[in-house]
Amino acid sequence: MRSFGKRRQDGLVKPVFASAWPDRSSRWTLREMAFMVWVRETGVIPAALSGMLAGMGVKHADIIASITFMAIMLTILLQASTTAWMARKLGLVLDTENGKQ
Repeated sequence: MRSFGKRRQDGLVKPVFASAWPDRSSRWTLREMAFMVWVRETGVIPAALSGMLAGMGVKHADIIASITFMAIMLTILLQASTTAWMARKLGLVLDTENGKQ
């Protein structure tokens, strides 16, 4: 597998590749997989864990939850504002008139 940048981003790449692997019949390209890595859902697990900490009454859980919320919001804003750019950069935008990339 090709690495993205100097060091491998295994925490980001493996879940997408692992979930797409059983669906080999759709023949995802590397560019399509890279796009899925970029637009994946983020923050579900950190939000659940911070909620669990708050529910358990852990000291400063409210601060942890606030920081987690801000990190999730910043990630969503960054990804949402750059999704079209990333699709164009990867050559995944379809020409609406003739249906070609």
